[in-house]
Amino acid sequence: HLAFKEDLILNPNTLPGTSTSVQWTMPTFSIGDTLSALVLDVVDPGLFYVIPKKMKVDLEKLKKLMIELADYCYAENDNIFQPKIGEPCCARFSGDGKWYRALVLEINVSEVKVVYADYGNVEMLPFSRLQPITASYLKLPFQILKCSLAGIMGLDGKWSISAIEKLRSLLMNEHVIITVKEVTQNIYPVIVQKKSENHVMDIAEQLIIENLAKYSSNGDQCSKTTVCYCIELKKQVAKLEQILYFLLKDRFGEDNIPDIIKPLEK
Repeated sequence: HLAFKEDLILNPNTLPGTSTSVQWTMPTFSIGDTLSALVLDVVDPGLFYVIPKKMKVDLEKLKKLMIELADYCYAENDNIFQPKIGEPCCARFSGDGKWYRALVLEINVSEVKVVYADYGNVEMLPFSRLQPITASYLKLPFQILKCSLAGIMGLDGKWSISAIEKLRSLLMNEHVIITVKEVTQNIYPVIVQKKSENHVMDIAEQLIIENLAKYSSNGDQCSKTTVCYCIELKKQVAKLEQILYFLLKDRFGEDNIPDIIKPLEK
C-alpha cells in the first residue's frame, strides 16, 4: 500500500447526480502555525501543493474510507472518466493496485499526473486507472495542502515563465518550513523557508531579490527587515564601489589602478 511521505470539482458527465459544486477540504491550521512539509508539485507562486510531515488524520477513519472507496470503484469501473486539472478523483496506485483518493495535476494525451491526496505520492497513470469520486468520499480532509506564497505578486500582475521555473528549481521535491499567514477557504497563503548548509532562504524574498516578483499591495513589505536592509545595503555597496574606483583612477591613473580594484570597473 502507499506509504506516508516522510521524510474541486466533479465532472458532471460521468455519473448521474454528480455536482460541479463539490469541493475537497484540507486539514485546519491557524495563522502563525509553522510546520515541516514536502513540496509535491509547483504550478506557480500562486499555487503549489505540499504534504506536512506530521499528518493530521484519524487513521481509523482513513482506513475505513479506503475500504469503502475500493468497493465503490470496483462497482463503477465501467464509467468513462475525463478528469480536469485540479479535480479530485479515485486513482489506482501502480504499486499495489489499490484505489486511493487523488488530485489531478496534469493531463496529457494518454496519461494523467496525479498526487495521492492522503499520502503525497505522485505518478503518471493511464485514464483507465482513474474513477470519478463522489462527495461522500471527500468529507474526510485531504492531507495535502494547497498553498501560495504570501505577500508577493508577478511583476506585471502575472507570473513569468522565469519566475515559475525558478520556483520549481527551488522547491520541487524539497523539504521546507511553511508558516501560515492567512486562513482562507481553499488555499493557504504561506511563508516558505528552505534550509541549506549555511543559511535559511525565504523563497518569496529570493524571488524579489532576483527581480522575479514584487510585494503585493497588501503584503507586509518590511515584516522581514533583514532582507529589506540587505537589498538596500547591496545598492549602497555598489555606489561605494563606483566612488572608490573613480577616486583610485584619479589618484593612480587608469593603467595603474591596483589589480584588486580593477574588477570594480566591470
